[in-house]
Amino acid sequence: GPGGGADFSGLATDVQQLVDQLDPLAKVTREASDAEEQLRASHEKLTAEGYDVEALIKSLQHGTKAYAFGLGAAARAAREQAQDTALALQVRKLEAEGTEEARQEIVRLTAARELERLESRRQQAVMAAAPGQIDEINAAYAELRAAVLATRDAELVWSSGQDQALKALRANLDPVAEKYRDVDQQAQLLLRGFEAGKLTYEQYLDLIGRLGDQVEAWAVTQNQAADAVARTAKDLEFQNEVRRLELENTDEARRRIIALTTARKLEQLELERERELLGKNKEQIDAVNAAYDRMRKAIMDEGKVRELERLNDLANPLAEAFKTAAEGIQRGFSDAFTNIARNGK
Repeated sequence: GPGGGADFSGLATDVQQLVDQLDPLAKVTREASDAEEQLRASHEKLTAEGYDVEALIKSLQHGTKAYAFGLGAAARAAREQAQDTALALQVRKLEAEGTEEARQEIVRLTAARELERLESRRQQAVMAAAPGQIDEINAAYAELRAAVLATRDAELVWSSGQDQALKALRANLDPVAEKYRDVDQQAQLLLRGFEAGKLTYEQYLDLIGRLGDQVEAWAVTQNQAADAVARTAKDLEFQNEVRRLELENTDEARRRIIALTTARKLEQLELERERELLGKNKEQIDAVNAAYDRMRKAIMDEGKVRELERLNDLANPLAEAFKTAAEGIQRGFSDAFTNIARNGK
């Protein structure tokens, strides 16, 4: 009867509320579907009032998808962690095989996982974006995907034999590697000579020590040459940056020039200090450090003085501008009062 129908209706409402509590996605999906129906039913009226109904529906659908995507974040994170763990185990197993086929399988598996990771990041970016940004995001991720595939294909073509040949070629062309290879061969020759009784233990130790001294002296010259190149490059970089800032001719650019100049002088001073400390005894080291601490303070003080001069130069035109503005305001009030007096208003 009617009473039973009413009871059933109440029960249906209670069940629906329970479903909404237990499944928030179902509720949002249903509400979004209802809202879309209302938008389509009111299409003519909304269009007449200047609304783009299709754009509204598209935005509503995108928001619903983004909400559903957010609900699955924890599950996706757990799944990705499991995939990474499984991949790491597979890679270790293949590395233990040490074959060319195993190396290529590692390349394929690693690329596939990177593509999965890219797709997950693409989906996250799309869901967090506005509908109008989606095409741009998809295009950017398409480029990243193409780069991963190109790298994978190049590594698959590259063989282990080519890898060994490349290492040998680099060793031959790299003077540092060549030098250390020669030294290692010489050390092995001295050891074999000692073991064969051609050298006494004292002779062996003396010759190994001399060989070590030669290597150390050679390394020092190499480091000095490398340091000189690095310093020249830093100087050129500094000079180019200063010239660029000078062309800007702004107060911020002048502030940056002062800061860069001070920092560069401090770097050069520290290099000089390190060179001076080489070969010094404890008493000389304390004296060198004290002298360079004084020079460091002088450089920093100079930077502070230049910064104060810059601020003073900045303050003067500002003060003049404020003074001019104040005089203009005062004249404006005077003119206003003159007009009031003249017109009686």
